[in-house]
Amino acid sequence: MIPLLLAALLCVPAGALSCYGDSGQPVDWFVVYKLPALRGSGEAAQRGLQYKYLDESSGGWRDGRGLINSPEGAVGRSLQPLYRSNTSQLAFLLYNDQPPQSSKAQDSSMHGHTKGKQLTYTYPLVYNYQLEGIFAQEFPDLENVVKGHHVSREPWKSSITLTSQAGAVFQSFAKFSKFGDDLYSGWLAAALGANLQVQFWHKTVGILPSNCSDIWQV
Repeated sequence: MIPLLLAALLCVPAGALSCYGDSGQPVDWFVVYKLPALRGSGEAAQRGLQYKYLDESSGGWRDGRGLINSPEGAVGRSLQPLYRSNTSQLAFLLYNDQPPQSSKAQDSSMHGHTKGKQLTYTYPLVYNYQLEGIFAQEFPDLENVVKGHHVSREPWKSSITLTSQAGAVFQSFAKFSKFGDDLYSGWLAAALGANLQVQFWHKTVGILPSNCSDIWQV
């Protein structure tokens, strides 16, 4: 599966915006994994428009309803405010490791995988944004991201806690290219206090062997 790296920073009066789940109802949070194009399958699968969906009440990953590009799905409904004519009270930043071909993404020479400071550790391909006036002043790290600026000194990694509106807690990990170690065996296993099973990106330069030399095995 390929993660859909599409994010939006939405800054407007409380209650004016919401995440919408696949059911069309507001949800606290959701995650979408876009599936790769599959040969020999139906048209939607061949075009890579199917996805997996997860939220606080879905009971785990399940097949997405409809297609990823549908305006009636979780992604389409949640991002509709970005495409309305009146967005003067809205700040947003969109990025993707494979942005639309018609867009002019920042950092187009690098592919990065994913809230401000964290994005300065990666190379997000920003293909659309609105961050002006008071928003730019309140979120200087996001302005740096738009300008293509990155961390310039140690530490080359950052871990922060993100809390949703309803109080769900997520831990975000980000590393810069100068981190100098494997992400999983060199950091995440110990940080999470757990053994990890890791699947490499199939186009990686090389496949590392399992590391069972530490307390937590990868």
